[in-house]
Amino acid sequence: MTVLAFGMLASCSSVDEQPTANEFKRVKIAVGGDMDFATTRLAANDKEMTDLWVFDYIGNELMQTVHQTPSDEHWGSPEMMLAYGEHTFYFVASRGTQPVLTGTTIKWDGPSDTFWYERKATVGKDSPASISVTLQRVSTRFRVKLNDLIPDEMASVTITAATWYNSIDYKTGMTGKEYAESRNISIPSEYKGTTGQLTMSLFGLSDSGEWITDVTLTAKDTNGKVIGTATIDDVPFDRNRTSDYTGYLFGKDNTVDVSLDDAWQESYTDKW
Repeated sequence: MTVLAFGMLASCSSVDEQPTANEFKRVKIAVGGDMDFATTRLAANDKEMTDLWVFDYIGNELMQTVHQTPSDEHWGSPEMMLAYGEHTFYFVASRGTQPVLTGTTIKWDGPSDTFWYERKATVGKDSPASISVTLQRVSTRFRVKLNDLIPDEMASVTITAATWYNSIDYKTGMTGKEYAESRNISIPSEYKGTTGQLTMSLFGLSDSGEWITDVTLTAKDTNGKVIGTATIDDVPFDRNRTSDYTGYLFGKDNTVDVSLDDAWQESYTDKW
């Protein structure tokens, strides 16, 4: 169900006067950009977003907030009643898990692919009845391919990043407070006994401009015992870019694999 949290829709009249019907206009928002949009689907790289927020401001006043999920009517193309005036809209679309909105900050328990944009528009009697917006990716990604033979006893790999980001300010699109991320990934049974097939990813959020951090991979067996580990120093990250690595937890050679993502910038690729 669509969640609408409406603020005061103020007109240019005094606070004691009520706005008349012609001081508002119903406007349809058309969301697009790096994401693929269809009638009932808002997706990037064939993976559907789970949340869309639209924050509507006139000046410094938040007029209304619209939050949609895929089960909502008009998913990905909300219709809003907008007061006449100069509006600034802030858009956030993501498939991160357990988002929490506090003030102007959205924080995810598990960050994932995320898009943001600021759009200004004038709403009046003769203004268009629809607004198009192109969202831009504000996420980054660490992706690793293991060249090892995956042993049958291997149950999980924990990816630990010394510095990571899981929140943004929706008014600026900039990341919030840094933290140390540790994400445990269970190994599907079909990868056990294979060589060079297992690929894992860790999504985070990023400002524009390259930054670096250390990433550690730790493999454990079904009893929680560490059976392999590797630390990759100074991994570079940037908004809308994948940092691709290949290497070994149980041995080493000189194999390097290179890959690119659709709609992402060219991957940063390295080995350890």
